[in-house]
Amino acid sequence: METHYLNRRPSEEAAAHHRWLGVGESLESDSREAGRAAARQALESRDPKLLLLFCSDAHDLDGLLAAINEESKGAPL
Repeated sequence: METHYLNRRPSEEAAAHHRWLGVGESLESDSREAGRAAARQALESRDPKLLLLFCSDAHDLDGLLAAINEESKGAPL
């Protein structure tokens, strides 16, 4: 049985497969720019497996989603 300590850092190999969470936000009024900025901030050049989105319905949702899909390379939303 392997013992894990809370203050132990994972190996580089384990860290490469580690789960992560990113959060992005934007105050842009242009929906495409808001989506693009929030996605870039949340993704930080990582390869997402799933995206969750919370946004105002005041945005052009088609434009917002299009920009997010471009930034995330089509990750499931």
